[in-house]
Order: sequence, then C-alpha cells, then structure tokens
Amino acid sequence: MAMKNVKNVREQTDKKLSALANYYQIDNKAPKICQLKGIEILPSKIAWQKYNWTKKYFSKKPKHGYFIWVKEQPKSVLFTCISLAKKNIRQTLQNLLVVENNLKVKLQGTCNTLKRNLEGFHKAIGKIVLKEGAVLKYEHIHSWGEKDVVQ
Repeated sequence: MAMKNVKNVREQTDKKLSALANYYQIDNKAPKICQLKGIEILPSKIAWQKYNWTKKYFSKKPKHGYFIWVKEQPKSVLFTCISLAKKNIRQTLQNLLVVENNLKVKLQGTCNTLKRNLEGFHKAIGKIVLKEGAVLKYEHIHSWGEKDVVQ
C-alpha cells in the first residue's frame, strides 16, 4: 500500500480545489474565476463598483471576497475555495450570494490553509439573498492549523 505524506496530500487537494472552484482565492491575491452560463461571479470589490444595489448588502466597501449572482438554473454544483498559503496573512472577506426567483442552487465552500503553522487570520462576513421560491443547499468545510485565528 502506497503511503502519502501530509504535504503531498495538501498539494494534491489544493490542485483539485483549484481545478473545481468557480471562485478560488489564495491569501489576498486576485482570484481565479471560472464563470458559468447564467451566473455572474466577481470579486466583491468589483461587484460593489459595478452594481450599486450591492451596497445595501455589504457592511462597507469590500476589499476581498466573492460575489455570486445566480440568474439562471445552474447545471452543476458551485464551488468556492479561499486558502491561506503564506505565514501571517490576514484575510478579511465580504461574500455575497444572490439567488434569483425559483432557482435551486447547491454551493460547496471551503476555507483552509495549504500548510501547517501559518499563524494566519481569516475573517469572513457572508450574506445570502434568496429571492422568492429560491432554494439553497449550502455546505462549508474549514481546515485550519492550531495557531490560525478564524472568525
């Protein structure tokens, strides 16, 4: 039976998440975004500038985080992944998910560290807006080191 060390497992997991995620952010770098038909995915900062109506949902002008606006029925599960990769990084995220009328959405979110002992800080404020008849199945997984601070 082949054995894998923790570092290799984390690297393989990171590659899989990166390939699957519709929104993937490491530290505070510009995210990788994989758009889907009928769904608008943007960094929160850009959504704030582009759509004046988002201002009522964000507590202040966002610096980081995601904006997902589901306008048509998705054909697959949506994935988000936000990771810490460098020591002492501070993430303060504002996320907004808007699901239009009568749509059924599944969202899988992951927040994690890619290495142990990073002593990172991760704070996320999320808002979910479900319009009339909308249904959301939302799962969120966290994986952090002992010295990481998460709010």
